[in-house]
Amino acid sequence: MTGEQKLKDFTEKNYQKTLTKINSRIYHFLGYGHSNATAVVGNTSVILIDALDCPGYAEDLKAELGRLTDKPVRTIIYTHGHPDHRGGAGVFRDTVEEVIAFAPKKPMLKYFDRLNDVLNKRGAYQFGYELTDEEAISQGIGIREGKAVGKGGFDVLPPTTLYRENEVERDIDGVKLKMVSAPGETDDQIFVWLSEDQVICTGDNYYGCWPNLYAIR
Repeated sequence: MTGEQKLKDFTEKNYQKTLTKINSRIYHFLGYGHSNATAVVGNTSVILIDALDCPGYAEDLKAELGRLTDKPVRTIIYTHGHPDHRGGAGVFRDTVEEVIAFAPKKPMLKYFDRLNDVLNKRGAYQFGYELTDEEAISQGIGIREGKAVGKGGFDVLPPTTLYRENEVERDIDGVKLKMVSAPGETDDQIFVWLSEDQVICTGDNYYGCWPNLYAIR
């Protein structure tokens, strides 16, 4: 078996569209987008931890949630600011009341914005936006971004609540959770700990193919 085939098989095996019921109120969505999402059903609403990468994928997620519960998504928590975790949030703008994120632990370097053209080009190469499905052998961490396969570009909802603390404990619609700053792939990365359920949502600090304590690049 060639390396190319191994990469194709890895994606085929690990990123099939899969809805997992963790318990009576928590659902995990794998392969619905380039990143994963977790839905926690509260007393009257749904808390969505990450919102996939594009409107096309997020619409599928929204439809699936509608089959699971008639409660609307009123809270979105971003585990970090990368667009593949926020790009589908706009699909829920008709019901969302709070969007939670954490500020980066380190300030952006001066003049960093001058690198945007270079960084955008690097991102296009990294995620193979200009490649065909046949040419894009494997994304490694998930299915191809919707941006690359005609599912729409990023539709991000900006945070309405921005924390700078190391830890924040909240009770959101009857769901007790702790959000903990955990810089790794990004300086704004957090994990969400649901102590009553013994469930942790790690964002991109842990991947199916690599524990991403820091971006390899």
